Amino acid sequence: MRRVRRSNTPAEIAVRRALFGLGARFRVNVKSLPGSPDIANKKRRKAIFVHGCFWHRHDGCLKTTLPKRNREFWLSKFENNRARDERKLAELKHLGFSVLTVWECETEDVSRLTRRLWRFWFRNESDGTLGDSVNHVNHHRDHLAAMPTVLKIPSERFLLSSDGSRIVRTLRLPTEKSISSRIYAKTTASDRTDLAADFDKCWLQADSSPPYRRREHSREIRVADLFSGCGGMTLGVAEGCRALGLHCTPVIAFDVNEPSLEIYRNNFSSAQIESSPIQDIFDSPLGSSLSATERQIKRRMGRIDLLVGGPPCQGHSNLNNKTRGADPKNWLMTRVARCVEVIKPTHVIIENVPGAVNDQGGVVAQTVEALRNAGYEVDHDPVDLNAIGVPQTRKRFVIVASNKPVHLGEMVESFRVPTRTVAWAISDLLGVNGESGIDRPAAMAKRTRERIEYLFTNGLFDLPDPQRPPCHRDGTHRYKSIYGRLKWDLPAQTITTGFRSMGQGRFVHPEKKRTLTSHEAARLQFFPDFYDFGDYPPSYLAEMIGNAVPPKLTYVFSVCLLAPQVMGNSKRML
Repeated sequence: MRRVRRSNTPAEIAVRRALFGLGARFRVNVKSLPGSPDIANKKRRKAIFVHGCFWHRHDGCLKTTLPKRNREFWLSKFENNRARDERKLAELKHLGFSVLTVWECETEDVSRLTRRLWRFWFRNESDGTLGDSVNHVNHHRDHLAAMPTVLKIPSERFLLSSDGSRIVRTLRLPTEKSISSRIYAKTTASDRTDLAADFDKCWLQADSSPPYRRREHSREIRVADLFSGCGGMTLGVAEGCRALGLHCTPVIAFDVNEPSLEIYRNNFSSAQIESSPIQDIFDSPLGSSLSATERQIKRRMGRIDLLVGGPPCQGHSNLNNKTRGADPKNWLMTRVARCVEVIKPTHVIIENVPGAVNDQGGVVAQTVEALRNAGYEVDHDPVDLNAIGVPQTRKRFVIVASNKPVHLGEMVESFRVPTRTVAWAISDLLGVNGESGIDRPAAMAKRTRERIEYLFTNGLFDLPDPQRPPCHRDGTHRYKSIYGRLKWDLPAQTITTGFRSMGQGRFVHPEKKRTLTSHEAARLQFFPDFYDFGDYPPSYLAEMIGNAVPPKLTYVFSVCLLAPQVMGNSKRML
């Protein structure tokens, strides 16, 4: 028989989501109480067990089957399970706890489940069965009307102005209200067929920033950025706030890379900059009392509405054949969770590579557990960034936490767009000269020039093994895209810090006999032209751009998380 999942089962997660949507606060798997209740609040004297119908023998349920083999063994085991359940239930009641049992099959009807949890948690009723609870719905109608709703997802619509000079983005909110923002196009057109793509392209090509300044009556959203790099995550949040008519105030950015922090400061002047290692600031174990340093940073940061963080991913990357899965820096993801415990933001977005789930120290599991224990509703999954408009075949692992139930998959689906290509992102840069740092091509060795010439002369996009270095010539390698040439009509591969080197990936320009410039890589990473990268040398820019999180990622998730913050009359143009 398969190994039985003892915690974080789908049924448990369904109950947590429903409770969190009701505004309840609780701890999970409380081992200090008899039976280690799946959910408990000691102050309110409430405990909930979420039982599997098979293992705990839910009477009358179709899931309560009996194995055909070793029947006596199973009957004895099931009887022991039931006796233990009754014993722990009696012990909790003796301690003054109200106890509710939720069966696995009862979590399938979320509406009925939520109503039952509402009565138990706030009305002190622990009725025996879900069916019995339906009779009380009308009696509690006034209370149920006040129940918080789960987080609902806004949707985008786009319109072209009559003169073709502007594209208007309208966010339709779950309350049926709408908010519009616009972008000016460099060229007018009346036959645009994909206005969502055109809006994003105009944003990427904009020489000056859209109005991110605070407007009258707009609500302030205070943002903190951990492992900020040059600011990609914050930029996405700022655009998300603009789309919602909110004012984004970056409060503080943490990073140890000084050039990255300088670029962050150049673009977000309101933010404090902190270059100390994050583990020296949030320096206590998960779940422990606050240290003096943590109390100090908490006072310094004040209220935080949205915390974003992209801890180092190199230790999880499939390209890392040395310390993959066991890099000491992998532990830094748990410091984001510790920051959440200290600061208690309303919403959290954490980004990394999909390989993070394979870490030998279990940092993802530790982080998710800490967030849930802190009272947050959490969802996590790999996200295909090309599905939301980033012109790369790039997948990232995302954790989203909030004070309302969150459904990461629904967020992605609501903003899903057709595939965007290399041509969509950078074809307009063909005529740009290479004098400035961000447009200056990389210097190439003679052998590199010869390999690129071979690709173009023979009309190839993959370099044959005989033209590669000796370590690749036997054809046993797995890196077919390395030394390759990009195609105009396909997305780019994942942009890394090595995009200036032919030997680091498929980074040869589709039409020019060179590798990508920093400007082109920034576009593919979804950084707009108005973003100020300063006068750093190309090698510095390559590191910052390659390590950045594409702003489109945090745009999508911040819009979904912050949409409930929009108040009052939202039918206005921004």
